[in-house]
Parts: sequence; structure tokens; C-alpha cells
Amino acid sequence: MASTTNYESQKCSPTAQDHGYNNSGVTIPQGRGVKRANDAVDGVLLTAASTDIPYGVSTAEVLNGAHASFITEGVAVVEAGAAMATNGVGVMLDSAGKAIAWVAGSANVRLGWLRDTASAAGEFVRVELAIGYGTT
Repeated sequence: MASTTNYESQKCSPTAQDHGYNNSGVTIPQGRGVKRANDAVDGVLLTAASTDIPYGVSTAEVLNGAHASFITEGVAVVEAGAAMATNGVGVMLDSAGKAIAWVAGSANVRLGWLRDTASAAGEFVRVELAIGYGTT
């Protein structure tokens, strides 16, 4: 399946979802990677670096102060942060929670594997989640 700029035209296949509370102070866009906040209320926020350990992917826009579900296992639709031409390549998240090609041999944390290709940033692609695997 080719990537698209339309989130709804892609197919998610989540095998697990969990809930989180956005108390980050900003809206979390649809199709972005999030990490757990260091608080006691199941808070989530956008990843801030490729070395952050992802918690999941947003399935809808999450306003600040709102609860939402996040895909934590299975296939998620993620916004691409750059062009990615090779189906099956490892994927990590950038500082905006967008999918980019994983850089091997670094401290970056892998989100999963690309199931589509992206010709440019802003397209939505399917990612087979394997959170935390391949961190070195």
C-alpha cells in the first residue's frame, strides 16, 4: 500500500491499546508517537528525541487535558517526518513524534518497521510496532 497524506485512508491493525492523559500543555496531533510523562496520572506527551522510549501512537488528535487511546502493539498509522523509500526499514521517532528511518548503531530507540514508503514528510505510513527493540 502506498503512503498517503490522508490518515483515514490507511488501515490500522492494533493488537493492543492503552489509555493516557495529555497534560503536556499542547495538542498531540493524530498519528504521532508519544512517550509516558513522569507523573502519577498516566500522562503522555510527544517524543522529544529519537532516544526517548515510545509508549504508543495517537489514533486521533488529543487536546491538552484530554484522555485518549493509543496504539501500543500491532500496526499503527504514523505521520512521516521525512521521505522513506524502503519498505521494511526500521523506524524511530523524531522530536515531533513523526516516523523517520532508524539509524543503526546509535542510542536511538526503534518504534518498529515500515510497512509502506513515504515520498515526503507529512505523508501517513503504516508501521509494525516493535517498541524498544533494536536500541543499539
